[in-house]
Order: sequence, then structure tokens, then C-alpha cells
Amino acid sequence: MIFRKRVYRIQGREAENFQRFFNQYVYPIQAKYGAKLTGYWLDESEKEVTAIWQYASLSHYKEIERHVSADPLTKRAKEEGIRQGLDLDDLSIEEEFIAQHHHEEAQSEV
Repeated sequence: MIFRKRVYRIQGREAENFQRFFNQYVYPIQAKYGAKLTGYWLDESEKEVTAIWQYASLSHYKEIERHVSADPLTKRAKEEGIRQGLDLDDLSIEEEFIAQHHHEEAQSEV
């Protein structure tokens, strides 16, 4: 199992608009193809949103991303995001993948 952590920097944008956009477009498109949102946080300054997605494997993630890229809702989301000043391509996004290790494996590595 792997997790993808994405941090969106929304400085100068209203956090409420970003959350609405995320709920209307980002979450449904990802969930439709099997990504599982395991965490979503807005920092106290309301300038950073962190989302953590769960996948069975890296190949599972890549398969989902292929479907997401081809989905007509993705194109509509990009157009709507630009209209709302929330172009995801322009947001400062930090992304990393985190692999889950079983406790026994991690213990043996110590």
C-alpha cells in the first residue's frame, strides 16, 4: 500500500473556494477510479491544504491517473478552476509518495 501526500499552497485564494472546488471536482474524479482519500487538512493560516490519498500500489496509482486524465470531468474541472482563479497547474503543489511498512518489517530493520 502507498500513500500520496499533496500539499496545495492557496495563498491569495479563498480557502472556502478551494474546498468547494476540491469537493466538486478533485475528490469525485479521484474516487470514481478507486483512489481513497484518507486525510484532508487546512492549516490554521488557511493557506495550505494537505490531502493524503491511498492506493494499493504505485501501478494502481498510475492506472487511476490515466483514467483521471482521460475523464471529461477533468477537462471541465480545469476550465472551471481557471475561471475561479484556482488553476491547479498554477498552484504551488508539493507531492510525495509514502510506502506503508508492516510493523514486523520496520522492527527488523532497526
